[in-house]
Amino acid sequence: MRRGAGVFAGVLGKVTAALVAAAVLGVTGYGWFLLRDFNRRVVVTDVLSPQADAERPLDGTVDILLVGMDSRTDARGRPLSAEQRKLLRVNAGDGEVNTDTIILVHVASDTSRAVAVSIPRDSYVDIPGFGMHKINSAYPRGRNVERER
Repeated sequence: MRRGAGVFAGVLGKVTAALVAAAVLGVTGYGWFLLRDFNRRVVVTDVLSPQADAERPLDGTVDILLVGMDSRTDARGRPLSAEQRKLLRVNAGDGEVNTDTIILVHVASDTSRAVAVSIPRDSYVDIPGFGMHKINSAYPRGRNVERER
């Protein structure tokens, strides 16, 4: 190999690495900007605070929380047999009250637009009174607290 070709290959490699690094940095920066912009638009309300019962302005928008529950029953609501549970590889009580689907839907006041956000069920969140747990365990924890009241 000629000495000039080796120098050219080395320079080309460094230029390519610099361009790739700049592209990764640019894409990461743009993603951060979009996330920051999105987070600025999110409105958070503590619905369990004493102020939650205060009058809220009615702007006509509708927010809907869709929650699906795990079940160990058939389509008619009958408990699955031991054989069916074995085929599905589940135990009788495995997560039967955990939420398996959590979707927040926001419908614009003029109904021209709806946005849905699916919340991954394995997201770790702070559940008041219980600490950090998967979000799909929030419902049974709250249900048990309410049953004890």
